[in-house]
Amino acid sequence: MKRVHVAAAVIRGVDGRILLARRADTQHQGGLWEFPGGKVEADESVATALSRELQEELGIQVTTARPLIKVQHDYPDKQVLLDVWEVSAFTGEPHGAEGQPLEWVAPRDLLNYEFPAANAPIVAAARLPTEYLITPANWKPRRCCAVSRKPLPAVSSWFNCVRQTVTTPSTVTWRWTRLACVPARPS
Repeated sequence: MKRVHVAAAVIRGVDGRILLARRADTQHQGGLWEFPGGKVEADESVATALSRELQEELGIQVTTARPLIKVQHDYPDKQVLLDVWEVSAFTGEPHGAEGQPLEWVAPRDLLNYEFPAANAPIVAAARLPTEYLITPANWKPRRCCAVSRKPLPAVSSWFNCVRQTVTTPSTVTWRWTRLACVPARPS
């Protein structure tokens, strides 16, 4: 049995929600929810296939995407290779150009939807945080250490926000961000 190569997308809106499409009842794994995409044609790159499929299915043009995960799965009647990319920017307003229902879903709510079995690792990957706080081994939290994507409005003047970036095992650089807050000296 030949493995079908599929380009699929975890499309994130500006609010962090993820776009799902419902498979037609007549399709393989019909009636289940999926991450939009489609078959990669012979001599077509995955990025090109993804852009083409999202234009055809949703009417959007991908502007920013990166590889997320590859999944091989064997169904009794079909073998698939899902080449999944995370799409973080696009133009156009997504709509079910082929009549398929669409839903924007918070990552934490993905577990409430039924997906084909091959999508389980994609659901897990889509639910992971986009950023992680990495601290030195000897780091000890002070009075406050909040992980947030937004500043803490009531106390933002009392905090300096930093993110540690490890460039090599022995080199650490610090960059300002809203990821983690540590107390600053009052001014």
